[in-house]
Amino acid sequence: MENAAIIRVYVDGKRHSLYATYTNMKMRCYNPKNPKFKNYGGRGINVCDRWLGHNGFSNFVFDMKEKPSPLHTLDRKRVNEGYHPDNCRWATAHEQMSNMTTNNEIVGAYFDKLTNSWRSWLQVDGKKYSKRFPTQRQAADHRKELEKLHLNKQL
Repeated sequence: MENAAIIRVYVDGKRHSLYATYTNMKMRCYNPKNPKFKNYGGRGINVCDRWLGHNGFSNFVFDMKEKPSPLHTLDRKRVNEGYHPDNCRWATAHEQMSNMTTNNEIVGAYFDKLTNSWRSWLQVDGKKYSKRFPTQRQAADHRKELEKLHLNKQL
């Protein structure tokens, strides 16, 4: 993959709209003082060589393009892999909830602090499926059932 052009961090005194996203991604992976490091770099999540180094920011922008909307943030499709073009997308918070892991690495089951319960979560073709449970196992089992029913796949 080649870049069509080198992307500048600053244009007319304004920082590129994706520069904070790019910098935060690297900080989560490589700065042990970053509060989120333990969930990223501390778990072995890294940034691909293409997005690091001299033309890293340009490559990142070229590969990811602009965000579809201000509600979209950078998301890794496969939570145990690093940041690279085949594993990253722009996603809304709701889309990301269906892809997040808990401390036990169960995808689609998370603890909801507001309701003090475990939730299963899946979004398929814009339709959201979510339910509360008293235990993480019940939420994870429900997520698996949702996947079988709506995606015909298992975790």
